[in-house]
Amino acid sequence: MTPTPTDQHRDEQRRTPSITRRNALKMMLGAAGALAMIGSPLHAFADDVADATAAANNAANQLAETQQQLDAAQAEYDSINAQLTDIQNQYADLAKQQADTLSQIESVQGQIDSTQAEIDQKQADLDQKRTILGNRMSASYKAGSDNIISVLLNSDSFEDLFQNVYYLDKISKADSEMIEEVKAAKEELDAKKADLESQKAELDQLNAQQTEQLNQMAQKQQEVSNLLSSADSAVQTLLAQKDADLVAYNQAEAARQQAEAEAEAERQRQAAAAAAAAAASRSSSGSTARSGASTITTSGSGSLSAVLSACSTTPSPGYGYCAAWVSNVFRNAGVGSPGGNACDMYAAWCGSSDRSKLQPGMIIAVSSHNLDSAGYIYGHVGIYVGNNTVMDNIGYIRSVNVDSWISTFSGIVPARWGWLGGVVLS
Repeated sequence: MTPTPTDQHRDEQRRTPSITRRNALKMMLGAAGALAMIGSPLHAFADDVADATAAANNAANQLAETQQQLDAAQAEYDSINAQLTDIQNQYADLAKQQADTLSQIESVQGQIDSTQAEIDQKQADLDQKRTILGNRMSASYKAGSDNIISVLLNSDSFEDLFQNVYYLDKISKADSEMIEEVKAAKEELDAKKADLESQKAELDQLNAQQTEQLNQMAQKQQEVSNLLSSADSAVQTLLAQKDADLVAYNQAEAARQQAEAEAEAERQRQAAAAAAAAAASRSSSGSTARSGASTITTSGSGSLSAVLSACSTTPSPGYGYCAAWVSNVFRNAGVGSPGGNACDMYAAWCGSSDRSKLQPGMIIAVSSHNLDSAGYIYGHVGIYVGNNTVMDNIGYIRSVNVDSWISTFSGIVPARWGWLGGVVLS
């Protein structure tokens, strides 16, 4: 019968020399001494990281606030600029209308001048004809009946007499009709001139109204132009402020990354020192240990309830710090102080992708995912808390279905799980 993994583990335990209480005490004292010597600098680095993170967050908040103010100022500028454009368009339309009015006034005035010239000509004709008729009537009056006698004497026959009298009457009637025609033409021209002058008066009034409207719109345009200048000044000021805030944020973010890098280097140095101290203690006690952090397990150690409780009470350290939250949970639960990014935890402690082996208290991780740029490099990690639920930090602490979690983050590498630090929780 093929031995099960559990049977093999038990055989390994039987073959592995047991550790005496004295040796165990030496190991604990050695590790405690090493941590005592190096723990204080790590706390100092942690404080530096916290301060740098707070400064970076403050700079980011200031940049976001300035951007919000800039957006509002730009919107106000755009609104005022739209008003100014509308006023300018209205002004241009009204200017065209006034130009058309002036053209009509010019045309009507030309017609008035032309009509007046005709009236003057008709009046001259009328005066001339009245003079001629008056002279003729005066001459006829002075001649008296001689004129009729002259007509009678100069007639060769009765028929000739009748014709001479007829023509004399026609001449007198023609003179009268000619005068009446000239008078009628002049009166018609006078009426035409009066109508044209009425039209010109209306056009002059319209021109005056349009001039007043143009003056009002010019004043309004100047007021809006002043507002636009003020809004533009506000936008330029905020643009300069944004540039300054962006520089401050970049500097703060660089300082935060530097502090984290120094803290991580110190953590690794301390971890190496602690490992060396522990190895020295084990060597002096004659105990043996298996190499390979991902295969080391200590059956039955650690408090599952403490870890699960810490999951609900440990706050988010911020967006992008999923592994830091997991480390804080285990530290708050008193189950070690693991470090590293999600990709480190994945490589070191996540040895299984068998769903039947997923247990509450295990970490579940991917070393890379395609949801954001940081995810490609650092991956993502959470804690399985049972009931098909994973808790993780995505800027806030959430609970999500394990199947959904695996489906979401397994776009590049498959999700895997295991005991963080090799400590089996019970």
